[in-house]
Amino acid sequence: MPSMLGGGTPEERAQVEEVRQNFYKNRYQVKPSGDLWRMQFLKEKNFKPKIPAVKIEEGEEITYDKATSALRRAVHFWSALQASDGHWPAENAGPLFFLPPLVMCVYITGHLDTVFPAEYRKEILRCIYYHQNEDGGWGLHIEGHSTMFCTVLSYICMRRVGVGPDAGQDNA
Repeated sequence: MPSMLGGGTPEERAQVEEVRQNFYKNRYQVKPSGDLWRMQFLKEKNFKPKIPAVKIEEGEEITYDKATSALRRAVHFWSALQASDGHWPAENAGPLFFLPPLVMCVYITGHLDTVFPAEYRKEILRCIYYHQNEDGGWGLHIEGHSTMFCTVLSYICMRRVGVGPDAGQDNA
């Protein structure tokens, strides 16, 4: 399996880490985790915002020029996110009950170390921690309230990939 370590320049890795931390800090307000994908896709397309942002203050009149400029900026941005075949790629990260059973099955078959080396386990844990609800549990999906079912699935998954009973990030 390819290693996830060492990819990119130190500056690129720092950018990725900054995007990750920004998502983590805002995870209760913005649940989908497409930030990193969006950053990488825009970089791949060499996207540079050429149209300046339009700021409209409270009570300020919205002129034709300001509306047109904002619309052009939005179309430019969304066009950059469009794939060559015309669709807009996205991830389906909503359901939180797919990964834990996969980890459990791989563990039961005795292939956990082969299928999920240390770098993969780190990313599995990052995914679980980043979608934990404020009450400490996990729901059926990233927008869902915590349920015992998904909280137990996530707990078992964390234990199988090497987290001790009291060693989870932020008391997970």
